[in-house]
Amino acid sequence: MNSKGHWIQLSELHRESPGLLDDWHAKITVQCVIQCAAIAVRRRVYEQLGGFLPHLHYVADWEMWQRIASQFPVWFEPSILASYRLHPHSATSLLRLDAADTREVREMIDLTVTYHSPARGRVLARKARSWWAEAAVSTPANCWCKWDSLRLGDRLLRGCACVVTGASSGTFARFLSYCFGSLDRELNVR
Repeated sequence: MNSKGHWIQLSELHRESPGLLDDWHAKITVQCVIQCAAIAVRRRVYEQLGGFLPHLHYVADWEMWQRIASQFPVWFEPSILASYRLHPHSATSLLRLDAADTREVREMIDLTVTYHSPARGRVLARKARSWWAEAAVSTPANCWCKWDSLRLGDRLLRGCACVVTGASSGTFARFLSYCFGSLDRELNVR
């Protein structure tokens, strides 16, 4: 939802009915599709796996969801039970200010591929890098650029970093087109 509490979009429907998710470990390794507000974890799971990794800030939850999926089945409830608020002063938005988010994503991908066999880990790492590069291209402008036009160059550099580490040339071209189109719009407004 936005800062005023209005829905912007709904998350992906992973199942139409409640139940265990198939191959969830691979899916959650490639992209973080769970917001903290949307998950409940049994205490014994945290006791068995340990806590969140203290050196991670932007992706600490994503790493934990992967660790959980590597050891336990995950149940999905398709009913809407929680919302995640997007606004420029959220902890997530503030972590994006200095590119720490991109550095952590790259570190995370390298770390969590070790939760799989070597061959599967390499495939999933490539898919994860590509997904994050695509996210840099397709994330709505009001989430990454609209709040502060000075962040546009920062987004461009971070998106390029993601692309260089594993996305296709088509993703890179779309990303550049998006960023330069946003830059043109910002300059025309001024």
